[in-house]
Amino acid sequence: MGSDFMELLKIKLYQETAVYRIPFSLEIVESYPLPTPCTVNGMIHSLLGADGLIPGLRFSIQGSHSGIMEDYQWYKKLSPAARDTFSEKKRPMIVNVLNGVNLTVHVGSKDHSLLEKILQALNSPPYYPFLGRAEDLVEIVSAGFIRVNDPEIEEEYGQPAFVPKQLADSISISGTLYRLPLNYSYREIEKPGKKKESLSIIREFEWGDYFYIERPNIEEARIDDEGDPVWLEL
Repeated sequence: MGSDFMELLKIKLYQETAVYRIPFSLEIVESYPLPTPCTVNGMIHSLLGADGLIPGLRFSIQGSHSGIMEDYQWYKKLSPAARDTFSEKKRPMIVNVLNGVNLTVHVGSKDHSLLEKILQALNSPPYYPFLGRAEDLVEIVSAGFIRVNDPEIEEEYGQPAFVPKQLADSISISGTLYRLPLNYSYREIEKPGKKKESLSIIREFEWGDYFYIERPNIEEARIDDEGDPVWLEL
């Protein structure tokens, strides 16, 4: 591990309910057990009022929830009909909702002034923040800077976490492998069979491999001043 930065921004969050939707879950809307880097990154970009991707942000994401419940919601699908009109189809869908979510997020960047701006936005948010769905409000329990220390030598286990695969392989831990969205950009594409001037805008995601580990052994992980592991290459 290197040491490009040793001071991180640590955020503790709480949500009564949360859905971190897994892409392509259709008949039943399933949730990741934790928010993805892209979800956390999106919340921070929104709080900062950023109009473009802020490079260089990295995240350590860990936490737990008290249970999962099934919710039923109506989903609407709009399809083009007559000129400038749309037809609407509704169908019920099952949504898996996490309850009582406690999160610990470490944010790293070589630009310390950027971390200070994020902290200011968390302490005085421009709106009531949410994470995942807009209805899943988030309580910012605490936020502040913290130092990172060398790995502990005693065997100890941490809370569930997303651990980058490369880091997990280097310290010989493993779990359920996920390919998670990290960030995205917009791109224009031509609509099939349409004129060239008729374009659609799609989102293109950057992906990364992570293990979800329910009870990670943290004896080889770097630890912050409060005893929580930091799942980042430092």
